[in-house]
Amino acid sequence: MSNLTVKHKTIEPDQNDAGAYYYRAIIRYELDDISGAIANYDQAIALDPNYADAYYNRANAYYFLKEYNKALADYSQVIRLEPNAADAYNNRANVYWDLGDLKSALEDAKKANELGASETLAKLTAQINGK
Repeated sequence: MSNLTVKHKTIEPDQNDAGAYYYRAIIRYELDDISGAIANYDQAIALDPNYADAYYNRANAYYFLKEYNKALADYSQVIRLEPNAADAYNNRANVYWDLGDLKSALEDAKKANELGASETLAKLTAQINGK
């Protein structure tokens, strides 16, 4: 049994502790229980609607499942809560790209670049230029 499985079985979150649900979600994600992770992120967010990290990780899970509109909503919420969240802009740019919204993808990639996350801008620029 892996350490993650052991940890998962031992974590019974306090029903009022958003952080406990958040960390349990991380473990579930690592165990490839994506829908279980999302359910735990849902609980964390229900307990703390300003939990930017929970929105961010839930967005990553939705993106993994190709549920792009849900990922987009969560990355947008992270940006509302933390306007300088470079990774949220970066990842939202990828969602926009996958949805075919090149203009929004480039805007977010440029903002991410300004905030220090340059990988998506470089990738999109190369794809646009056919390289």
